[in-house]
Amino acid sequence: MNRNVVYVGVDVDDVQYHSSALDRLTGEVLSFQCRPTLKALMG
Repeated sequence: MNRNVVYVGVDVDDVQYHSSALDRLTGEVLSFQCRPTLKALMG
């Protein structure tokens, strides 16, 4: 079975969440920032 592994890192502070993800299979890097609320993080 082939698995596509995605590594995710999140930096949390009082002002913003900063996050990046690396798709190991494709090498694609995604990043985003959002306000430190559950709704913003899940949206």
